[in-house]
Amino acid sequence: MGISEYLIVDFAALGGRKFIGNPKQPTIFVCELIDGEYQMTPFRGSDLLV
Repeated sequence: MGISEYLIVDFAALGGRKFIGNPKQPTIFVCELIDGEYQMTPFRGSDLLV
């Protein structure tokens, strides 16, 4: 569908350790469509999300 950007908010830290780290912690992912594939950038704790 060509959605250029979307967010995944895992406030309960239910995602897999591969994505949210070990120990698990609440994470927000910004997913951007780049060259036909989504690139996920994680933000945790006091990270500034712009």
